[in-house]
Amino acid sequence: MRLALLSDLHGNPIALEAVLADVERCGGADAYLVLGDIVAIGHDPIAVLERLVALPGVRFIQGNTDRYVVTGQRPYPSFADVESDPGLIRGWSMWRTVSPGHRAW
Repeated sequence: MRLALLSDLHGNPIALEAVLADVERCGGADAYLVLGDIVAIGHDPIAVLERLVALPGVRFIQGNTDRYVVTGQRPYPSFADVESDPGLIRGWSMWRTVSPGHRAW
């Protein structure tokens, strides 16, 4: 069995397609394991979700940013967090995944 591991896609379908093309160039995969951090921050989290759930034999592990988007939990803020307003990023990712009904998934 050939297993492809994917992680830290962060809502970037361009990067995801590049990685999947590389998997195919290397002979493909029988199954995929997605190691979390799927939607937060990137420009098109829905495209990433829809592409991932269509992969054969795909399984998922929740990452920390997935938990932040779904529950609103955050780690203790760092100095950089305070400067960059992390609520804006979380709110945008949450809005993008809730509106088409993907958040429950």
